[in-house]
Amino acid sequence: MASRLSGFSGIQPENVLMDAVQRLLPLPSSCPELLDVLAHMEQNLSMVNQMPSESMKHAMHPIAEALIAKEVAGDRDMDVNISVVSCICEILRIMAPDPPYNDKQLQDFFELTTMTFEKLSSSSGGCYTRMTKVLKIFRKAKFPLLMLDLKIDKLVVQLFRQFLTVADFNPPVVVLEMEMIMSMIMKERDAPMAELVELLVMSVRNSNQIDLPVCWQLGEKVLKNCVAQLKSHLPDFVSKMGIPLQDYSNMVAQICNGIHFEDEKKTLLMSNDPIMSSKSKTGVKGKRKRKCTSPKKKASPLEVSSSESCIICVKGYNVKSNIAPILESIFMKHGDIAAECLFKTASVRESFLQVICEVVTQLQTNDEKTIISKMEEIERQVSEAEAANIHVSWLRSYLEAFCKRRESMEIKAKTGMLKKAAEMEVRERRAELMAAQKRFEKCMKVLDLVEKNLNHNILDSKTEQDLWVSSSVWLLDHHSYSHIQGGAKQMAHGPINTQRIEEVEANLEGVKNTIEELQQLCSQFTTLTKKIEEEYEKLRRSFENRGKSPINDEPDYHSGDRPSPPQKNGQGGSN
Repeated sequence: MASRLSGFSGIQPENVLMDAVQRLLPLPSSCPELLDVLAHMEQNLSMVNQMPSESMKHAMHPIAEALIAKEVAGDRDMDVNISVVSCICEILRIMAPDPPYNDKQLQDFFELTTMTFEKLSSSSGGCYTRMTKVLKIFRKAKFPLLMLDLKIDKLVVQLFRQFLTVADFNPPVVVLEMEMIMSMIMKERDAPMAELVELLVMSVRNSNQIDLPVCWQLGEKVLKNCVAQLKSHLPDFVSKMGIPLQDYSNMVAQICNGIHFEDEKKTLLMSNDPIMSSKSKTGVKGKRKRKCTSPKKKASPLEVSSSESCIICVKGYNVKSNIAPILESIFMKHGDIAAECLFKTASVRESFLQVICEVVTQLQTNDEKTIISKMEEIERQVSEAEAANIHVSWLRSYLEAFCKRRESMEIKAKTGMLKKAAEMEVRERRAELMAAQKRFEKCMKVLDLVEKNLNHNILDSKTEQDLWVSSSVWLLDHHSYSHIQGGAKQMAHGPINTQRIEEVEANLEGVKNTIEELQQLCSQFTTLTKKIEEEYEKLRRSFENRGKSPINDEPDYHSGDRPSPPQKNGQGGSN
């Protein structure tokens, strides 16, 4: 029986994967058994890093072929399909950038994946967790771009339609993954597919803002992310469709009218008029006001902007009113963090401050799932601010503490998985031991019964022999007596007693085998218990050496102290 601790023990991972293939082929007869094999395989694949060794590649190919086979990938059970997709995603992640499949097999995989995404709104428990994991790998490994390379546009359109359909039934973390996947597809092409544009525009109808608010927000965010790709094509699409802009999100009108704004700006730059200097903020604002008074721009939805009408000056920086309190708290605690910025233009500094305040706002929500999902973007924004010489070391220390806490939580989760696997292994071994003990007790009872019958038979045989000899001795002479006595012994110890002795010996041999089997099981159980104790001791020492994780270290922007980095000398408790 393959151990569930194989991914954590010293066994070679290639051997573990080959064992998983042997369990998968021939195909298990029952669905629960197949799901158990796939879950075991997925767990082991998730522990394999990219750029594997040659021996690992050799072990991966039979797994890849087994998973894409029609007997497995063509299963009608949706839970099985989700597990298969999850395993294949892990294989593609490991073998990237050289997938072990041809174009036809990849197309079959994407069809299966798109079909499973339909269940994002109805899956639960472990299936939903695997689906969200597949979605994340799908985005990180840039599988959507591979779909475009394969020119399977129908599947891409189907993928968009499904995301926009199930968005309202999923948490923000999943919707964010959908948004990034859809934006990735839209940005890859200079001329986006008309079907995708139509789906996005139809999703931001004003009626959907009430009926399907998350779908409406998702469509609007994708449109906003892909303005550069849509600004040259959306106006023609809108005019051909005869869409009344007032029935849709303002984003559609902004993109369409933004084309005219860009044309006007190009015309101004190409003219011979001198360009106004940016020495005076008042002058710049005056120019913008005159530009906004043109009849062409009056009709644009960009003219009315809540952000411009609610601008507050914080120590010389004009920022939106909703982030002004956060900026004041930052200045009060850390001073002017943009004072040494490499860019001297006030508008550029204000944009950096705006981004930093938005990052702080996200961190103050304490929504760990959302923060983790946006951690890459937050890291990028903070790095850009550091490159511009914005003082954000206080924010960097918090992010490092948060990442260490996240790492500790991941170790804790893996420890929990190890503990559960160990408990399950112990339960299985204990059940086997109890079953063997019951078999042993049964054999002992049989042995006692055989021994009792044997004793009775020996006594009966001896009694018969004595009676026969005593009754016949007076009729025979010495020669006849010896002859008959030999015959009596043959009768007493002949075929009947020989058969009984053979039966007893056979029973004794069975009991001996059972005892040996029981001894082997006891030895295996003892070895397994020692392994579990060693693994547990290693994890305990690891947590003691790691020290306390900064779980409760959160930035307080209303106090006078900076957040301190996590302790490194082993003080505090562990996760």
